[in-house]
Amino acid sequence: MGAISLENLDFEIARHHHERAHELCPSDTYIMGKYAAVLVYLGEPEKALETVQKAMRINPFYPDDLFEDEGRCHFWLGDDERVVESFRKIKSPNMASPFYLAMALHKTGDLKKFC
Repeated sequence: MGAISLENLDFEIARHHHERAHELCPSDTYIMGKYAAVLVYLGEPEKALETVQKAMRINPFYPDDLFEDEGRCHFWLGDDERVVESFRKIKSPNMASPFYLAMALHKTGDLKKFC
């Protein structure tokens, strides 16, 4: 329900369902990553970053999704160096990944490294 609510841009309902899912299974790193994404959309990148970092500690073999969540948190926090670090670790970028990486590289003056 949280993912559907997020897709429908109903962020408060998405928050409710993701928080509930996290309460039911607090060690599920997939749920934590999705919850972090909702927090970013709600303008809470600090809390989202804490959630992502906790998920990374729980599962040291974390998937690319968590690198992307981490990178988006750093992007909205204005830490462009860390945005680049996070997005460079992604093995299979999705449609949005190059956008965030290019923006961060542009802001750091290293856009030539994008190509």
